[in-house]
Amino acid sequence: MRNLTFIAFFVFIVTDWEAYAQVPDDPCANADSAVWHDGNRMADLWRGICAKEALQRQRTQAAEQQKQEAYAQARAQALAAQRLAIEAAANRGYRLVSNFDDLILDGKSLAASHAKIQVTGYYRKVGDEELLYASASNAFQGTGKFIPVLTGDAVRPLREQLLTYICSSPQTGCQISVGGYMQLCHYLNAQFANYSPVPCLNVTVAIQ
Repeated sequence: MRNLTFIAFFVFIVTDWEAYAQVPDDPCANADSAVWHDGNRMADLWRGICAKEALQRQRTQAAEQQKQEAYAQARAQALAAQRLAIEAAANRGYRLVSNFDDLILDGKSLAASHAKIQVTGYYRKVGDEELLYASASNAFQGTGKFIPVLTGDAVRPLREQLLTYICSSPQTGCQISVGGYMQLCHYLNAQFANYSPVPCLNVTVAIQ
């Protein structure tokens, strides 16, 4: 019985190959293919082939749709959780800064009042300097919009996060949402030791 099953399977595979080899076009995509006007065994073979291909397409589309739905649901949940975290931080006095430019343009006045803020940016550490960039491309290039940050007073879980391989990478850094207060800082880099202090963010908590 096993031998007969194997022979039948082998014949089916061979006939499938013959069907592919003998037809120059794709009958499954071409309703005018000569195969469908043949009326012989070749048409029967291609009906089976096309049925299998259609089933495979349906399964692939269903899997892709499930993946997209799962991604959309996860993203919606993440955004909802982030909104709750932002609201909770705001209730504790951390004002949301949604436009990174405000930190740069209003940095001195924010530092003068030790304003408590919350902001999302891309953290990158280069040597002893810790910087928060406006975008991933700014962080990668090491130029553009950024402010210095201090993390020594941050809660332990956040400091642990910043020590991970991704966040501590001098090439890319990582995205973080944090709260802290603005102040004036001196650059740690000896090259800028004599420069006037600049506005910076003393990070204390993670917004998550």
